[in-house]
Amino acid sequence: MSLELLAAGVAGGIVGGYFALRRWWARRAPAPGAKLFASNTSGALATELRVGDVVGIGDREYWLTNGYSLREAGNALGEVFSAGEVRLVLTLGPQGALYFGHEVSLVLPSELPTRLDHLGRSFSLKARFPVEVASHPNDPRLAGAAQWGRYEDGDEQTLWVLRTAGGARAILSRRVPERDIFRWGNAGNP
Repeated sequence: MSLELLAAGVAGGIVGGYFALRRWWARRAPAPGAKLFASNTSGALATELRVGDVVGIGDREYWLTNGYSLREAGNALGEVFSAGEVRLVLTLGPQGALYFGHEVSLVLPSELPTRLDHLGRSFSLKARFPVEVASHPNDPRLAGAAQWGRYEDGDEQTLWVLRTAGGARAILSRRVPERDIFRWGNAGNP
């Protein structure tokens, strides 16, 4: 009886170890179809990553529940997704990147300033774009013309600011290295 239990335990450990190792390997070497960054400016990534997807960063998974798209002169500039309290900012183009952060409160003037201070840190404006905001179906509150700004503090933190007629949204974030990103799956889209 005890020998049978020991054999069952060893077999269970081998099978469990196999699946754990397989999952770990999948995180380190993303599948060919799971490429997160487009190598052109056509906005191809916007069709790959969307509301309903589950994205893995490090050892955590985030379900993209809502968000909005940013376009400049008809060209896709970026996507902002919500996953609970987390915000993911995806920049499109030849050097597309994924930023991980959270929404913060800022009081802003009607135009984006060249410098912003937040929690004792000073951020400099690196880019400002007039954009058209298109909300994803689950977040219809944002739509229309806006200003989109990228601020950096020189220490790997990026502050993204969206200024609309109705107010402002700001996301304090860090760039996620590509090696830490894996696309877990598409939960709600064909």
